[in-house]
Amino acid sequence: NVIKLNCGHSFNYKAFIKIFIANGLVYQSQFSQTLHEVYIRKKHTTVILNGAPWMGGSLSSSEFPRFEKELRFCIIYSSAPLKGIYESVKFVEWLNNEKNVRAKLIVIGFDWTAPPSSPDDFLESMQGNEHIELLDAFDEFGDLQKGAIQSSHFYLCLSRADNCPNALVEAMSYGLPVLGLRSGGVSEIVGSAGVLLPFDDFDNGFFFGSRYEFLIMAVPFDELFEGLKKLIENYEFYLDQVADRFSSELDIKIVSQRYRRFLENFLS
Repeated sequence: NVIKLNCGHSFNYKAFIKIFIANGLVYQSQFSQTLHEVYIRKKHTTVILNGAPWMGGSLSSSEFPRFEKELRFCIIYSSAPLKGIYESVKFVEWLNNEKNVRAKLIVIGFDWTAPPSSPDDFLESMQGNEHIELLDAFDEFGDLQKGAIQSSHFYLCLSRADNCPNALVEAMSYGLPVLGLRSGGVSEIVGSAGVLLPFDDFDNGFFFGSRYEFLIMAVPFDELFEGLKKLIENYEFYLDQVADRFSSELDIKIVSQRYRRFLENFLS
């Protein structure tokens, strides 16, 4: 048996039972391996990041981000507590109100549910907010969702302790550079295709209730703003870096080949 491991900081008993009876493990990131290898010994293991088909960017040079125009960020919604949705909304509001930067956040797949133990104003912060565009939850990823990503300049990723966020990979597959935190497996996905602020994932220890506890974190917006400046000033460079990440590691064809090689070695 081979198990693909994506447990995160929460202690997932069902997952651990499967792990202990498995003969092989595929970690979704080195971050996940760091979390779990201390408990799991003598397993045939490898690390394979998630992938997606490369769709390519669609913005022309005249549509590149500039501070004198509206800056467009997008995120894919999740009601999981540590996805950084609340902080993303507050950052875009801060850009508009404190820096006089016209910025919009497109929230894709909004299902009108708040994370457990989230702030009282979690839903209010998005509803009726002129700086936030909400696209409802969807059964199939269609033209509306694709258009929202393709019209954006950046993917905003303030999630914490996330092993290998699929939403990030999928957004990058449309050519979006990333602004976010160097947390979980995010930096392994992004590489040099964005600007990530340092973050201490183990400040609260190896394991905590990330599935159930909403932990408000003071994101340094000023530092994030400096990262945004860097992205804008070197936007074409970062577009090329996103494409390089897929041609070297994140394209689904490359990922599937790595699984095939692992299974062949595992069975030999």
